[in-house]
Amino acid sequence: MRHLGLADDDPRLGWLYAAGAAAALCAALALPDVDGAGSVRGRTYGRSMTAAVSSVISDEEIVDELRAAWAEVSRGYARCWAAMAEVARRTTSGWESAEIAAALTFTARRADYELGCAQLLVDRLPRVHAALAAGELDHHKARVFADYLSDVTPAQAD
Repeated sequence: MRHLGLADDDPRLGWLYAAGAAAALCAALALPDVDGAGSVRGRTYGRSMTAAVSSVISDEEIVDELRAAWAEVSRGYARCWAAMAEVARRTTSGWESAEIAAALTFTARRADYELGCAQLLVDRLPRVHAALAAGELDHHKARVFADYLSDVTPAQAD
């Protein structure tokens, strides 16, 4: 990450490793796993990934790989939100937020928020969800669309 002006142990890179982007980057580059099991092990894995990348791709290519990893995070959000919307469809007890909270160790408040966003994007704004699933839109922007378009009718959403 030196070409971005960041040291390998810069705390601002923590989001990259925590979000699983390091694993996606290693997979995109076909780099070996640190432990062979594909698990992300915090900063240690990240440093190994950075050292391996520096010998495999150029400074110019790493930014493209970072963008590809971020698109993978977006596709992951699209999958999670689609699964949340499906959990809500299949749960007839009214406890869908509680099921999601238990499955993902979310607070009830976060589960409600994520489920609301998921249902809105998957069921009422499918074009936004499709852009997220394609990695063309990140989850932050998808949330903005959801916030601003929550009151549109199905005809307006098309």
